[in-house]
Order: sequence, then structure tokens, then C-alpha cells
Amino acid sequence: MKIFNTIFFLLFSLFFIAGCGSGSSKNDTANNKTIYEDAENALVDKWQVTLGPYEVLNIETGARGSNRSIFLRHDWHEQNGHMVSGVSYRLTNEEGTDWNNTTQKILHLDHMKKISKDNKLYSFTLSVEVQTKLGKRMLSFNTYYDKMKFEPDSQIYDDVDYIELVYPLDMKYVSQYDKWQHIRIDLQEYLHKLEPQNEILSVNAFVFEGGDDYLDNISLSSD
Repeated sequence: MKIFNTIFFLLFSLFFIAGCGSGSSKNDTANNKTIYEDAENALVDKWQVTLGPYEVLNIETGARGSNRSIFLRHDWHEQNGHMVSGVSYRLTNEEGTDWNNTTQKILHLDHMKKISKDNKLYSFTLSVEVQTKLGKRMLSFNTYYDKMKFEPDSQIYDDVDYIELVYPLDMKYVSQYDKWQHIRIDLQEYLHKLEPQNEILSVNAFVFEGGDDYLDNISLSSD
């Protein structure tokens, strides 16, 4: 009887540990990665629409054989003779708090471009809010910069408390539509391209402008 009880206890313990490991935590220690959005819960609670007329959509299609992803619509329009994006979407924690990730500084996400209803493929910008030794920065990766062959540059605005550092992002993420592609960006490496003496203290949020685009598996890692 004692042997039976011991075996039962060990099996129960293993089952309990396995159950805890398959819960809602998004900290993938095996791959040294923290997942902030995989869309599998069918919710959009972590997203804020900071500009634009559209809601964030959770769609029944996903990258890498998964079931769901996030779809963000575009609102490109002409303003003062220029085409501007009239949407901005921000991903934080469910409570609207910053990620405050002080150890993982490599961004990962799966992305798929969709042809818009007007039969066009629109550029997009993905950005990451970071706190650095020299203050707040928005690291922005812009496909239009790649299309126009612009060099990375710094942008200072009167109405925000950060400096935006803008880098070209390969236009293949626009031109190769209806295809999931993985994007990996070493944020510290890109920060050093424009501010060699600066260091990231924490990575706090993800921002997307443009559309129409599917996003999945948005995460940070340290390698």
C-alpha cells in the first residue's frame, strides 16, 4: 500500500507540474522568449487604438500553424498633398501597463501583408517604445524609408516626450503579400546605429501604423 501511495503521489505531482506549465503564462523559458501577443485567446484586451477609426480584430488565421492572429486595418489618405497613415495601434499588458522588460531586447513577430480593398499594397511602420540612459526613445522601422532609400534619422516633435529614431525596413514585407514572414530586430543594435553611446534600460510597448496587416507571435528575447 505504501508503494502504491508513493507512486500515486509522484504521478499526481508530475501531472500538477505539467498542468502549471501549460497555463496562461507567456514566458517561454525554453526558448528564452516572452510572448506578448499570440492571439490564441481570441481577445484584443492588450491593444489600444491611439489613432484612427478602426478596432483591432482577432482573426481565425495564424502563423506557424496556429489558429488566430491580429489584423490591423489601414487608413492611408492624402493630407496637404502627402499620403499619411491615419491609424496607430499600441500593444501593452492587459492592464494597459508598460512591459518594463529590462533583460530582453530582441523583437520577434510574424507578419503577413494583405492587398487592400482598393487593390493596393500599403507601407507600414512598426515601432517599439524604450527607455534609455538618455531618455525615452521610439525605435521605428519603416518600409517606406526602404522604398525611398532614406537613411536612418532622428525625429524630434513638440507634442511628445520622446525622440523617434527611424530606420528602413525591407520592402519585401510589403511586396511579398499573403505570405507569413518572420521579422527579427535587435533593438540595442539599431539604437547604436544612431546613438552609439546610448543603452536600452527597458522595452515597454509595441506600436503599429499602416495596414492592412496580420500580426502574430509578438515577443521579446535575449538572443
